[in-house]
Amino acid sequence: MAKDLSQVKEIKETAALNGLHASRHTMVLDVNQAGREHEKILYNPLAGSVHIVNSSVVGILDAIRNKQGLGAADNGLLQFLLDEGYVYTDQAAETQKERVEYEKYRMRVQDGAFQLILTTTLKCNLSCTYCYQDAAGMHRPNQMMTPEMFENIDAFVDKYTKDRHEKRFYYLLYGGEPLLPGEKDREIIERVAAECRMFDIPLAAVTNGVHLYEYCDVFKGLKIGEFQVTVDGPPEIHNARKRALDGQGSYERIMKGIERSIEYGFPINFKIVIDRTNIDYVPELAEIIDRKGWLDLPEDKFKIQLAENAALSCLGKAAEKDNYMRPVEILRTLSEKAKTHSSMNKMFRPFCMGIRVLYTAGMPPHPRFGACSAGVLQLAFGPDGYVYPCMVYLGFPEHSIGSYFPTVSINEEELRRYEDLFTRHTVECETCDLKYSCGGRCIPSVEKLNTAKCPDVKELVQFGFDYYLPMIEERWLSEKAKEKPQ
Repeated sequence: MAKDLSQVKEIKETAALNGLHASRHTMVLDVNQAGREHEKILYNPLAGSVHIVNSSVVGILDAIRNKQGLGAADNGLLQFLLDEGYVYTDQAAETQKERVEYEKYRMRVQDGAFQLILTTTLKCNLSCTYCYQDAAGMHRPNQMMTPEMFENIDAFVDKYTKDRHEKRFYYLLYGGEPLLPGEKDREIIERVAAECRMFDIPLAAVTNGVHLYEYCDVFKGLKIGEFQVTVDGPPEIHNARKRALDGQGSYERIMKGIERSIEYGFPINFKIVIDRTNIDYVPELAEIIDRKGWLDLPEDKFKIQLAENAALSCLGKAAEKDNYMRPVEILRTLSEKAKTHSSMNKMFRPFCMGIRVLYTAGMPPHPRFGACSAGVLQLAFGPDGYVYPCMVYLGFPEHSIGSYFPTVSINEEELRRYEDLFTRHTVECETCDLKYSCGGRCIPSVEKLNTAKCPDVKELVQFGFDYYLPMIEERWLSEKAKEKPQ
């Protein structure tokens, strides 16, 4: 989008008549540091641009947006705004930029791995106080995926990819709880593991971790993506929220399974589901895992996931809705606790709509064209023989996109609803100025469960800059110092 200065001058002189176009995707954020009240952050996720500017620059952008005269605006400044994607020659130019970035996104999707969700059973050995599947009214038949059913998945995948771009894929074990101790439960997991071992297929699992310890030997030598395990606090808090059906506490068994997984080199995604009833205990949990040395592990071996309690936004949990906390509220609360708890401070590295990427990678994240990957980057195979566009629809056969057992079939009409289901094709998100940070809402949750809340995108981005900007600037200054000749 670069223009030479003569072009910029001409644009400037005719802007009030013909109009430059200020990108609607530029966020103007505060620099919330003492003595920097006249500075602003410009962040445009579509263009991948972020800059700290004087507040007068914001006035220029406002003038362009409101079709006012630009007065004494510097040509070099206009050049900068054009180069960085904060301003375009016209709206068509920004639309073209969207098309270009969307095609780049499609290429990344095509090159990425496809997730085949193996829901071996919808049974579970815990009775969690906030079970999302129960709160959503999921039908949970007492069925189990058998080795014979698993063999048919290949036939479905072959049929699915016949007229589509063939993708690399990996398996994700899911439930209910996939790692149960029964003979039949173990049989199907061992069959999946044997397939992964034979064909070098990556494997991941979402498990409550109660029997993870016993399954570690089954997974030994496999290419493990991660095991996502949820622990909600120190023992007494966790056990009250995640009760085992056998009457025993689940905390010690889960932690034992995580310890063994780490010994085997399996990556752990340590998830904490947070609401008003347990948020005050998160620092204590941070101290526990810090003493174990887990917070010192590299992030590709051990990462923390701070999650809202989505079940509390379901109609089935209406009586407990006051305990729900929005993500930005969770982060603000934990940020304050991190100031006085060293382990909490060590653990607290929130994602914040990708602003963490700006800190870790030194550049903004790619624009997000789709948070919903149903039927595009994932398929869920249920123990009932149906194939679903994603895990949220499991247990709702009316939303299946076909079957893989006993016969293989694809409902092409239903599947087409998901083929291009990205932000620009969702009615609610289409006109949102923040969509390239957010990526859009979970479509199944919106359409079927009425649970997905619109996130506080700008508030989360602002929090991200409040938290990471001092670290980003410190790193930048350190790197600049290294570049100086000695």
